[in-house]
Amino acid sequence: MTLRPVHATLRTIRTRPRGVLSTMALLLGLLALGGPSGARAQTPRDDLVAHANRSVAQSGATKEASEVLFPALAAMERPPERFRSGVHDRIHGPSLRETRAASVVTPKDPDWAALSAWAAAPAQQAVLAAIKTITDPSARFVLGFPYGRAGVKPEWAGAGLYVGLGSPQLLAAANGSMEYLFRLSEAATLCSVEAQRRAAAGEGSAAVEPLIGWLRMGRMVSDRLFSMEKQWGMQSVRDAAERMLDISCQHPGLLSAQDIAQAVLELDLRALAPERILFPDGERLACLQLIGLTMEERGGPSATGFAPTMGLIRAEPTGLAAFGGAAYWAQFQGEHAGWFDSIEEVRKVFGDWGQRWQINNQFDPIWQQLTDFSKMDARRFAIIREVVASEPVNIESLFQLRVELMVQLTGARSALGVVGFRARQNTWPPALAAVQPQFVPRLDFDPWSWNERRETRDIFQFFVPMRDQKRGPREEPTPHRMRVRIGGDAGTDLVAAAGAELAAAMPAEMREQLRSAFASGLPADVVDESGRPSADKLKAIAEQNINASPDLTQEQKQALIGSFRGLNQALIDQVFEILRAAVGMAGETDMHTAELRDDTFVLYSVGFNQKADFARVVGRGGEDIIIWPPLLWLEREYARGGAGQ
Repeated sequence: MTLRPVHATLRTIRTRPRGVLSTMALLLGLLALGGPSGARAQTPRDDLVAHANRSVAQSGATKEASEVLFPALAAMERPPERFRSGVHDRIHGPSLRETRAASVVTPKDPDWAALSAWAAAPAQQAVLAAIKTITDPSARFVLGFPYGRAGVKPEWAGAGLYVGLGSPQLLAAANGSMEYLFRLSEAATLCSVEAQRRAAAGEGSAAVEPLIGWLRMGRMVSDRLFSMEKQWGMQSVRDAAERMLDISCQHPGLLSAQDIAQAVLELDLRALAPERILFPDGERLACLQLIGLTMEERGGPSATGFAPTMGLIRAEPTGLAAFGGAAYWAQFQGEHAGWFDSIEEVRKVFGDWGQRWQINNQFDPIWQQLTDFSKMDARRFAIIREVVASEPVNIESLFQLRVELMVQLTGARSALGVVGFRARQNTWPPALAAVQPQFVPRLDFDPWSWNERRETRDIFQFFVPMRDQKRGPREEPTPHRMRVRIGGDAGTDLVAAAGAELAAAMPAEMREQLRSAFASGLPADVVDESGRPSADKLKAIAEQNINASPDLTQEQKQALIGSFRGLNQALIDQVFEILRAAVGMAGETDMHTAELRDDTFVLYSVGFNQKADFARVVGRGGEDIIIWPPLLWLEREYARGGAGQ
């Protein structure tokens, strides 16, 4: 079967009759659940740990990457303390926070000497060599080591290179014990620092190589079973692509035409195939396993097995947390659904997600409908909610993350094309289309740029400050002023994160409008001394922001204000926490102005509001998604007092 480019697939899907799911999406969703493919669907009585391990294991045609990578990681020295993965907060699982912190450091900074010496040491160079080996596409490596500490070599387990399942082995414990991802995060930091080290030495090809390794390693991890692995993998691909642009932005002229061509090739959607990343199946297997361990077959929750087993999912080694956890879960035992209803709910929830995942189009009419998970009774099916929506898991956020990944990849290719054009012609292209096909074989569409009237997508927005701005015949060109948000979490979305009650009270379109109204952040005075938001203050500020929004009609403003006024305190609390994560608030998120002249260019995605806002507000929670100048570069310049400060 020949795969078409993702944008072509999305365009075809979008033009189908509204409300109709594609036959292929339905089929693939069923296949993911063990449907009519000839394979038997898993049951709660199967050995689901063994099934999970068979699912990720290498086949006869592939090689096991851990055999090469893990010995090198076990011998790797820890990075300088400030950049050690997991030192800040292990509750939310492995992240690339420390990697990003290290990526901001350059040879001009005090931390650079220690980071550079660490990256150059033999043990770390061995890790880079191992990553290069396993990410060689012709070698066909997969990361297929088993889940469970007992399934890996003792020396690997001692170095934190395993996924813990506890005792007894519970798949539901996996996301909370992805120990190996903490070590891979430090390997990602190494790749980023090595790229900077090589770039500082003027070695363009050598600077790109570790970033390609990081990108491919992230793609490899995203093929494993659990949502935490999918999240880490997709974030790695996204961040490695941004780091390529950052290195190029820091060191103009560093990358040769050949380097740029190689990077453009690596970032091709057809090479990375994000549409082939499967929806996580580990959580579905975990739910089925828990049903088998906590339910009487063909009956209800077990009087002796339900609460004690659920209490083990997040237990500490001492067992005290398990005792407290069992007491907590005892409250659900009397009202929890039984064997058949729980299995059916697992099928419904994951079947719905699987169909949406295959459609892979945020503008499809299905996204105007609530997910089956958001409609689920959270207490009656508390097992499912615990597995898919308790820290560190938010499985629905993967949909938004995949869009971010596609924006970064496709945008980076276009940006590199502009860099290549400048290097060859010594001038900026007159328009983005001029870089095709000499520097970029084809220009990708902006995933957010759906044009309803033409039923197609547009390429990314591009302009050169001062040169391309509109001005009167007597006006002198002035620098482009861009408001940049530093902090927050662009991956947190009101639509994806809203619970069922909030989703019912405020439709998806209104939730997007509300997020846009608060794009400039939450003022500090909306919370009281306890840190809880005041409903009256938040409603008043929301009304003020909504009325000031230039993107809404008067009718839309009235409808949104009316809906927001109707939220009770519990829903206000929920909206506040989601907005706080998405756009930040005073003291948590910095906002600065960057002034850009005609020595650079601006390339951006129109973002979730689908409006070309000339990149006036960008960054975490900004209205537009900046590709160039890279946000990482803007963050660094802000920290140093540059870029208009």
